[in-house]
Amino acid sequence: MKKFLSRKFIFTAIADLTGLLTMLIGNNTITTIIGAALMLIATVVFCIVEGAIDAASVGQISDAVEDIAESLGADEKIVEAIDKVGDIAADLVDKDGGEASVEGE
Repeated sequence: MKKFLSRKFIFTAIADLTGLLTMLIGNNTITTIIGAALMLIATVVFCIVEGAIDAASVGQISDAVEDIAESLGADEKIVEAIDKVGDIAADLVDKDGGEASVEGE
């Protein structure tokens, strides 16, 4: 629910609503295209921004889990495995050019 009340989401929703109204009220092809472009651009930018925030969060969570494992006396191999899983998860969340990338592939 918190994300639905964020300024980014509200501005995206307003831009999408404006684009939809432009498409519906417009009486020619140009206004329909402009309305569709407005909706598409606002939604894509919102997704990119949220993805960047999510990638940073995944990295922080992975680091915290590593620290906890080390402080509990986990084996070095386990800590390295946690680090690798965190890197893979961050890479999957932080998509390059629309495709997930994983190191070593």
